[in-house]
Amino acid sequence: MIAIVVGVVVVAGGAAFFLLKGGGDSDDPGPVDTGNLASPVDPGGDVQPVHFALRDTTTEATVTTSKADKAQVKAAAKDIRDTLANMYTLAFVDPAHWKEGNYDDVFVFFQPGQVATSAEHDVTTLTLGPDAGETFDEVTQKYSGLRVKILTDKDGAPFTAAATADFSADAKTKDGSPMLIKSHATYYLQHGEGGWVIVAYKAKRLDGGSGGKGGGNNGNGGNAPTTAPTTASTSGASQ
Repeated sequence: MIAIVVGVVVVAGGAAFFLLKGGGDSDDPGPVDTGNLASPVDPGGDVQPVHFALRDTTTEATVTTSKADKAQVKAAAKDIRDTLANMYTLAFVDPAHWKEGNYDDVFVFFQPGQVATSAEHDVTTLTLGPDAGETFDEVTQKYSGLRVKILTDKDGAPFTAAATADFSADAKTKDGSPMLIKSHATYYLQHGEGGWVIVAYKAKRLDGGSGGKGGGNNGNGGNAPTTAPTTASTSGASQ
């Protein structure tokens, strides 16, 4: 299952990158203060929160003569890593959320307005799924890796970012069968009052999804693309 929300492509330093505008909705209120999105999330019990291994961090400048501020870039990459780790904890491994099929806390990480609404529409792709509690007995994270590309402004400070996340988890279904949950996604973020907020994304569940009617596969083995009705798709996303 694939979900796509995109921004506006610009050319910076000879490479395509995204200058994000929250899906292009002029009525979109933009990022708001939702608290510190990078603050650690504690799922409680014996559940381990997701921790992304930061595999790579690269930068791209809006002005080719500017130099990236290494300290700011490093701090931004860490905040982005921690922010997405929190989101994945709530979306995939915290039983308080997936057993109830309630992912309201996940959508806080998306820009209010069109993007958050699109994320709710793509809940089967972006989370364990609304019917996960009826499908699984246990879910344990297996692998989580992250690559971050940061676009810097004329002063070398982080401006926007693209973060590509690979995540997998081992699950046991209600009938005792094992299942490997796999997610691959690229999130485009910009800094708001509460930290780095997702303003666009491309995501797919490589296991075909688990929640929603029909097991989340739309009757097509999990290969049917799904796109939120108010968004546009593109093949030009920077990863």
